[in-house]
Order: sequence, then C-alpha cells, then structure tokens
Amino acid sequence: MTTQIGCIIGSLARDSINRRLAGKLAELAPPGLAITEISIRGLPLYCYDLDTSRPPAVRRFKSEISASDGLLLVTPEYNRSVPGPLKNALDWGSRPWGDNSWHGKKAAIIGAGLGGAGTAVAQAHLRGILGYLGMTVMGAPETCVPWREGIRSGTPGRMSWVNAPQLCDTLIITSIAGQAKLTCRSVAVVVISSGHCPEKI
Repeated sequence: MTTQIGCIIGSLARDSINRRLAGKLAELAPPGLAITEISIRGLPLYCYDLDTSRPPAVRRFKSEISASDGLLLVTPEYNRSVPGPLKNALDWGSRPWGDNSWHGKKAAIIGAGLGGAGTAVAQAHLRGILGYLGMTVMGAPETCVPWREGIRSGTPGRMSWVNAPQLCDTLIITSIAGQAKLTCRSVAVVVISSGHCPEKI
C-alpha cells in the first residue's frame, strides 16, 4: 500500500525555490511513498462568514488534507515568520469550529531560505501553530536549507543539488500507515546559478 503524503508549499510563486525543493523531494521519494501537492492557490482569505457555505476551493483543500496519511510543509520565511497564504490555509483547515482537518495528522517541515539560517525562524513559528492545531510534528532533524546564488556556474535559473548530509541527512515522515523514510542526502544546499533573482523564495 502506498503512503500518501500531502505536500503544502508556503509560496505561491511559480518559480519559487521552495516549490523546486518540494519537487525534488517528490522525485527522491522511495517506492511506497507518494508526495503530492495540496495546492493553497485559490483559497479565499479566511472569514467566518463563509463557514456555513464553504467555497469549492476550501472543500477541496480540506478533503485532500483528510485523505493524506501525513503532511510535508515546505515553506519560505517572510519577515521572520510564515507567508500569509500558508497561515490562511492553516486557518481554513481548522475551521469551522469542530471540523479541524489538521487534528491528529503527522507532519514534517522543511524550507529553503536566504542565508545560513534557511527559514529556521519561520519553521519555529510554524511548529507552534501545528502543535496548537493538534498535529504531531517531527522534531528532528530541523531541515533548514540555505539558498545560495552564484556559487556554481550553470544554466541561469536552474537548480543544482550539492551533497551536504550534515544539513539534510534524513527526513522521516511518520504516517498513520506506518513509518516511511524519505532520504535526502543529496538535497542539502540549494545552489542557483547567477542570473536567478533572490526574491524567488
């Protein structure tokens, strides 16, 4: 039986570094583990006026969360916290009162960002939110992937993956179907060739 991991990407940008990171993790998933994006694009801003007549995008979103054995959240860091669209999605998943789609789910967090800290503060905030929502969040390893520009030549805009196991050795996603290991020893430092814009995180 295939373990279904729902992947929520915090950035809406189509060329986001974190979207590329999520894609790479999906490629590296071992047999028996499927990582599929649960899109947060199209979710309206949360307002409790809509709780009694949820928009189709919200119904779809909550249904896909419920169908997942575990969740992988891939997030950038905006102003020392999580992006607004991701927080909005977390709010929608928890509502209406008594219909918290997150409760009891198991999750892992990863993110790519500027500098050596690589989304560490955003992940700390996210960890607190997920705990409050009743999720079991993998505590270690904390997988903060630093983004680098111009370190290695190559095709502009292409991503390279440099082996640095001390940063991203093994990501373990525990699901209700059992324990599935997603090894990502080759996914450690995100290297973008010169010409790629740093705001695309």
